[in-house]
Amino acid sequence: MITIYTAHPEGGLRTIDLGELKEMAQADPKSTPVIWVDLDDPTTQEEDQILTEIFHLHPLAIRDCRAERLSPKRGDHLPKVEDYGRYLFSIINPIDLLIERDTRGVQWQQIKTRQLNVFLAERWIITHHYEPCHSIEQVKGMCSRNPLHLERGPDYLYHMILDYIVDEYNPILERFDGEIDQLEDEIFLGVTQRTLERILNMKRQVFALRRITSYQREMLHRLSRGEFDLITNQEVAYYRNVFDHLVRATELAESYRDILTGMLDAYLSITSNRMNEIMKVLAVISTFFLPLTFVAGIYGMNFNTSKSPYNMPELNWFFGYPFAWGIMLMIALGMYIFFKRKKWL
Repeated sequence: MITIYTAHPEGGLRTIDLGELKEMAQADPKSTPVIWVDLDDPTTQEEDQILTEIFHLHPLAIRDCRAERLSPKRGDHLPKVEDYGRYLFSIINPIDLLIERDTRGVQWQQIKTRQLNVFLAERWIITHHYEPCHSIEQVKGMCSRNPLHLERGPDYLYHMILDYIVDEYNPILERFDGEIDQLEDEIFLGVTQRTLERILNMKRQVFALRRITSYQREMLHRLSRGEFDLITNQEVAYYRNVFDHLVRATELAESYRDILTGMLDAYLSITSNRMNEIMKVLAVISTFFLPLTFVAGIYGMNFNTSKSPYNMPELNWFFGYPFAWGIMLMIALGMYIFFKRKKWL
């Protein structure tokens, strides 16, 4: 679907058709109002009309736009910005946090990215995306309520889109923070196999978040330092503000990764200590029964006493059975006292 916005000469926001868009694209940029073309899940024909026939964009940039549809297995293209002279082409990855349930009914979090392609020129901006984009809808609503946002120029409009995308990190980071607090309590109150699964899942999601924010931070850094002439000095300050917010989100993601690494080490240490305690108890039990088993084995040989007076003389003794029990109890008691003095128990 193609939606084309421009500022009305008498004030307000209006939509135009492809014929009027073509005339404006061919006219002198200084005499035309700011134009915003939004391609929301466009068909190949719509892409050709806008990107190739009207604006004559570079084939490599168009191919990057279509990469998500042409190669769905490869996923979204990583964030980047390229200067084509009369326009900038950039890719940014908005993110969503999906909550899924497995067959056991356990909730799992998963970071999902989307691809937003933006062409930015002196008097027009084109946004291209195959999936719904919350930031685009937010900026459309703001421009409808206050068309002055659009009149300030495409670079200001793009800053608003980026600002909303970066703001979407905050609720995700807050949810991660709450999940990490729960995991810390769970580790020290009683770990289970599910605890390890949750820690590893959180590490995977935090790593995905950090990877995306790192690439987008580099892209925003280039936009915020005045490298491109199409972003005016007046608007660079706004891009720098968005960049600062993204840096803060990246640092939080990095700190979460360190915390989760420490939590994993704590989990493994607690599990190892618990295993050592179990092995200690089993070793003590085995040690207690080893000499008792030896005594029982000796008195279980049952050699015939009629053949030799040395063959099990206790076999025909009246107190032979209590005597064997007494020996075993004395050995067990002596070992217990010895272990206590050595502080092994």
